[in-house]
Amino acid sequence: MMTQGWRRFDWKNVVKPQKKDLAYSPENGLVIAGKALRPNGKATEKVMNVTLFVKKAKNPMMMALADESGKFRFEGMDFTDTSEVVIQAVRGKSIHSATISLDTWTKPQIKIIQVPFNPIEINEADYQDFRRMSQEMYAFEKELRFQNQLLNQVNVKAKKNEVQPTDPRRIYGKENVRISVKVTNEMCNGITNPFDLLLGRVPGLGQIYVSAGDNSQSRKGPFCLIDGVPVGFSYILSLNVRDIQEIDVLQDATLGIYGLSAGFSSVGYNFITRTGPSEDATQGKDYGRIFQKLLGYASPKAFYHPKYDILQAITRPDYRSTLYWNPSIKTDINGKASVSFWASDNKGSININLQGNTAKGTLGLGTCKVEVK
Repeated sequence: MMTQGWRRFDWKNVVKPQKKDLAYSPENGLVIAGKALRPNGKATEKVMNVTLFVKKAKNPMMMALADESGKFRFEGMDFTDTSEVVIQAVRGKSIHSATISLDTWTKPQIKIIQVPFNPIEINEADYQDFRRMSQEMYAFEKELRFQNQLLNQVNVKAKKNEVQPTDPRRIYGKENVRISVKVTNEMCNGITNPFDLLLGRVPGLGQIYVSAGDNSQSRKGPFCLIDGVPVGFSYILSLNVRDIQEIDVLQDATLGIYGLSAGFSSVGYNFITRTGPSEDATQGKDYGRIFQKLLGYASPKAFYHPKYDILQAITRPDYRSTLYWNPSIKTDINGKASVSFWASDNKGSININLQGNTAKGTLGLGTCKVEVK
């Protein structure tokens, strides 16, 4: 190094390099990070459990811990398009005593570069082909227009279907609910155990006793959720029965969407609490939970190719400008590959452009023309 002019280094740093904290950690899939704080905006100074639900993800449920400053991070997620995300933080035995905020994604700055105007040169043969194609299209559309028949006045009556807002506290459908019990004030008189609200209302259900010290999902016990978040048995006892709005009894097959947290339970109970109007719950105005729609990966789009090999009635001419496009053509050992495509109804020459690179990074370009008569 000294012979090449590199002398500005310290041997102490070379022998014992100092580790520097990275400003951004390496990404492993989609990342959702944020903070879970007290309602007054201060840190809890204790570790909190944070649960994430993503409807369209391969792993719909993930759990993480928020540190003493309230920071949490979910990594390795994989979902496409726009997906509804539910995040809930549990501090102690309370699920409504924390505010959740997500970190904003940093966007790169966009610089607009004004490109000077350049005149476009048009080939005379291409221009004549365009005029011919336009005249054929106009004649075809004119023929279709004369074949239409004018009908008398037609009155169409329809009824608008009211779209019910989705509740993020239920990531399952109505067909997955065995029975749903709505809790009224009269049902809560003289009852302290939330499970007693189901007695006589769910066929085949006996009385369920839950010990106050049991904070785990027993293999023989039921699988319990509060507002869609899996909790232990002791959290159910901490609920005030008058704070429960509805109880969904889930079928056995539905518990599979909650992964290993459901254990070996054969039945599940989702206790929906009275957190305010239902529109507030679906718009993310509830303490302890946040509901948002996040963008995932873009789904790959396939280039459209007509299927003329299938017998069907073709009524419109084919005037496609781009006949074939494939970004991932692989050659064999000899460097050869073959593709096939259907030509359009235009007569003339087809311009073919090929671009590629080798495994070592060598770039290649090729062009040719094919005459269609």
